[in-house]
Order: sequence, then structure tokens, then C-alpha cells
Amino acid sequence: MIDIAYAVAVQNDGRIFAAGYSYNPASSANDFALVSYNSDGSLNTNCDTDGIVTTPIGPTVDMASAMAIQGDGKIVVVGQSLINIPDMGSTYDFSIVRYNSNTSGLNSVSDNNTEIHVYPNPAKTEINISSDLPLNAELIDNTGIIKEKFMIVGAYSLAIDNLSPGIYFIRTSEGQTVKLIKE
Repeated sequence: MIDIAYAVAVQNDGRIFAAGYSYNPASSANDFALVSYNSDGSLNTNCDTDGIVTTPIGPTVDMASAMAIQGDGKIVVVGQSLINIPDMGSTYDFSIVRYNSNTSGLNSVSDNNTEIHVYPNPAKTEINISSDLPLNAELIDNTGIIKEKFMIVGAYSLAIDNLSPGIYFIRTSEGQTVKLIKE
């Protein structure tokens, strides 16, 4: 097991967070890693039961390199992911993950009005999208072409097995955008 931290931040309650990457032997990939420590330096086992949250973003290499704690306690971690683009090869892309203050990972965005969640992400055949308010949304490819329009009412399942592997975006009528990786 290889775990490397590149960033550290301290919450107002004294909990310490370190972000970097962790090697996942099951997928032979590096995943974003966030480790939570109590103010005395011991692992915070209330965080994902063992003090460590890993978040796969791309298929092989995900490395967190910086982090910040928002005023509401949510933790924002940024870094890079190696993304395979059909007919173009591999490239590193900017990645960002926001965790709740209890450090459950989310593929989500929020504003003052609503929050949307997209999971699993990356996905092969289907994604689930949830929102606390009804929203019109569209699935857009990386060239800006709208692939599908739909309405999210609570929760919505979207079949993506007909899409080519690559990067897509879900854009809502509120102007929110979530990146989706189709494997």
C-alpha cells in the first residue's frame, strides 16, 4: 500500500485533514485520499469507519495536491486525474471533490438554492442524479452537443451505455454543471 499526502488543513474543532493519494490494489490505480485525524493526532474513526476516504475519479491516476475547508466545514480537495480520451490518448485533467464535514465524498455541486449529486462517477451503463428541488437538465458531450434533455424530480436514473467512453457534463436549468466520466 502506498499512501502519499501533499496537503494538510485544520478544521475549527481541531480535526486535522491530510489529502493526497492512495494506491488501490483492486483497480491498480491511485485514488484521491483524505485522511482525518483527531486533534490529538489519532485517526478519526468516525470518518468512513477507519479515518480514510478514497475517491476514484479517473480510471488510473488520481492525485490530490491541495485542499481548503469552507466556512460550513465542507472540505474541498483539488488535484489531477489521468483521463483516457478516445482517439486522442491520455491527458491529465483538473479534478475537484468536495466532501461533507462528516467526510462522505460527493460528486456534487450546490448553490444557495439547491444541490445535485451524480453517482457513480465514473460509470459504464447508468448514472443516478438526485436533487432536493425539481430541475431541468441536459447531458452534454465535451464538444458542447446536447445528448439528452431530462427533468430531475428527487432522483433520476440515466442510461449511458449507448455513449462512447469519454467526458460528459450534466448542466441544470440553474446553471450548475457536474462532470461525468463514461468508462
